[in-house]
Amino acid sequence: MQKKYTIKLEQLRTDLDDYKKSRFVHSDKLMYDGINVNDRDRLITEIKNYIKDNDVINTETIINKLFPTKTPHLFISHKSEDAKEAITLANILHSKFGIESFIDSQVWHHINDIQKILDEEFSKKSENLYDYKKSNIVSSNIFSMLSSSLYRTIDDSDGFIYIDRNDAHEDIGISKSNMVNIKTESPWIYLENIYTNSLRIKKHNRERIILEKSGLNNYAADSQVSIEERKEPKFIYSTNLVNAVKIKSLNNAFNVQYDKTKKHPLEGLDYFYNIILV
Repeated sequence: MQKKYTIKLEQLRTDLDDYKKSRFVHSDKLMYDGINVNDRDRLITEIKNYIKDNDVINTETIINKLFPTKTPHLFISHKSEDAKEAITLANILHSKFGIESFIDSQVWHHINDIQKILDEEFSKKSENLYDYKKSNIVSSNIFSMLSSSLYRTIDDSDGFIYIDRNDAHEDIGISKSNMVNIKTESPWIYLENIYTNSLRIKKHNRERIILEKSGLNNYAADSQVSIEERKEPKFIYSTNLVNAVKIKSLNNAFNVQYDKTKKHPLEGLDYFYNIILV
């Protein structure tokens, strides 16, 4: 990862609404393959069958079903309530620049499903009664799988965009000497932001991947459980976004004339990086 950005949810919604006045954009599913899982029922069935057929669970098998086998250009982090905005943004960026984004909620909205499958298979003692110790083992393994895979995917991505729906902090720059505490109820978003602060600067190898800068189309492949209903626990996490560039508006990127058919997606990504700073 070499670039990190934040954009206010309200501004993103305004930019998306302006764009959609003259163009239709899907907000319920990604319009490209290879980065995210859109077919939830199929995925859950595959994982359920794998777990039922195996006494020993290979975590890599589950991870490979959840996470991209293809390296994403951008990693988009957001709260679950803002999934439609994230998906719409990803579809626009792909349509205009060929950029393929990984959207975190496409993974972690499956986590509860997977935990339930594992608990049903290994922790359930009777109807609505589970083995506490075994359930904890399931939870800890799921956390380990997800956290390590999130780290790898963020590290492999060229850029990171955080959709910020928190309006409590002041509108000031973000730097190591001037951190802004962003509060979130999601431990995964907390982890994602912590990871982006600790990762080394690393970009996709443009020189190797882009075979022709002259505009040819050919390019190389880029490579819980209780017996009774109880109040759901809620936790608040604070995270520090360090050295993130604030995107004031995406209108320039959304409305620019750009011919992606003669460009590699990484050229589109670099163009996007430059134009959002104008």
